[in-house]
Amino acid sequence: MADSITVTPTTQTITVTPAGGTTTTIQSAPTQTVTVSSTTSHYTDEKAIAAARGAISITGGIGLSYNSTTGVITSLSTSASTATLGIAENNIPKFTTNVSDNDFLRIDGTSVEGRSASELLSDIGAAAAAHTHADAYTGQIETAADKTYTIDPGAVSARTITGFHIKSASGTCTATLKVGSNVVKAASVSSSSGDQSSLANTSVSVDAVITLVVSSNSSALDVIFSVEYTA
Repeated sequence: MADSITVTPTTQTITVTPAGGTTTTIQSAPTQTVTVSSTTSHYTDEKAIAAARGAISITGGIGLSYNSTTGVITSLSTSASTATLGIAENNIPKFTTNVSDNDFLRIDGTSVEGRSASELLSDIGAAAAAHTHADAYTGQIETAADKTYTIDPGAVSARTITGFHIKSASGTCTATLKVGSNVVKAASVSSSSGDQSSLANTSVSVDAVITLVVSSNSSALDVIFSVEYTA
């Protein structure tokens, strides 16, 4: 009677670390039970090994390939020590010595160099943008009255008043532009008034209140005004 042995493969764990890659653990979970007898031409566990190899699977994108016939696991990664330096596809970039934190990067031949903000502006022939802008408060008072009209209850940022224009469609009044309690200009308003000169106290701080105080009103109608500023 021929002797026989039953081989049942168990789950095996293989840990692989490709060059320059991340360590990956691979498990095989074969389910095939193989019975081998002494009359078999090869009294080995080759069938069990083949079953184990067939049960191994490797997820794509981890830098490994697997041959289920030979059981060989191959790294698809290229060692950094043997990779080509340069700027072509799949090359490893080489940085020059003048690269610093917060630099912009520029290709210099086949290397990468750092450029500061001022150097970048010089490279592209540009100048630093001015961080100020011009704007204006504008409004119209249809029927003027002797009272205080609030133009800005609290400036959101510091600014400088650069111009003041005011006139009426008919009638007259005095309109005093103020920053807080400081007088910028007391204008005599009529249908022929307009741009005002000799402005004072033009600096406006954050949260400062800008007002237009109308007094000596004499039937002034459709009073239009513009207060120009830079911020």
